[in-house]
Amino acid sequence: MNYLARRGRNPWSVFEELDELHNALTGGPATHERMGTILSPRMNAWEEGDKLFVEVELPGVSRDDIDISIVDNELTVSGKTEEKEVKKEATYHRRERRSCEFSRTVTLPYKPESDNVTAVSENGVLTISIPRPKETKPRKITVKAA
Repeated sequence: MNYLARRGRNPWSVFEELDELHNALTGGPATHERMGTILSPRMNAWEEGDKLFVEVELPGVSRDDIDISIVDNELTVSGKTEEKEVKKEATYHRRERRSCEFSRTVTLPYKPESDNVTAVSENGVLTISIPRPKETKPRKITVKAA
C-alpha cells in the first residue's frame, strides 16, 4: 500500500503532517520572521603553522554587531542584523531581508590565550586568527647517549 493510500488519498495530508512536525519542533507555525533567523552562519576552520584560523560568512553584518567570545576551548561568534528602515515614498516589489540573530559555537583543538586572538571583517567574511599557546606546541626531544 502506498503512502497516499494509507493517508486516505488526500495529497495535502503530507503537508499537514510537515506543518504539525514543524510546529512541534519550533513551538509555533512557520513565519517570515522565524524563517529569516540565521541559526548558524557558514564557517571554515584550519591550522597553518602555529595558528588556527576561523572564517565566518557574515554578509551585510556590521563589525559593531558581531560578538566573539572564547570560554575554555569553545569559540562563539554571534550577533544580529537590523532591518533597513522602510521608505514611505518607495513602492516595494519584494521585501525579504529581515532583522535576525545568529550564533555559532565550535570546539577548538586547544585552549587559546584569548589576549592574542585577532579578528578582521572584510567583504562579509570574518577571519579570526588564534595563535597556539606555547605549552601546546609540539616540542622536539633530543635523545642523548647513555
